[in-house]
Amino acid sequence: DDSLEIEISVEEYDLPGIAVGDKVRIRFDWDEDGEHDATGRVRAISYLPASAETAAGANGAASANADSTDAGSASYSAYIDFTPDESARLGMSVSVSVLEADAEGASAE
Repeated sequence: DDSLEIEISVEEYDLPGIAVGDKVRIRFDWDEDGEHDATGRVRAISYLPASAETAAGANGAASANADSTDAGSASYSAYIDFTPDESARLGMSVSVSVLEADAEGASAE
């Protein structure tokens, strides 16, 4: 299996725009023309805010903006499965957008 997983942070006010099973577009930050864009699917969305997951010891570190007391809203981890092309490398920065057929303009980075 050549698939990879991306963990993204979704702010609570964006949760209505993303759901398990949604198809997403993945754009690598270095790829300005989108030649290496990929598509993937939302595999899971956490039920706990990222800061609570970290405190509970689940799945590593929270994102930098996950502190719900400082930011005024919680963020949740979502997991995207996709099959990369040969240009993808672990640790690369990406932008993820839910495709319009699945949601109305939701996106997360």
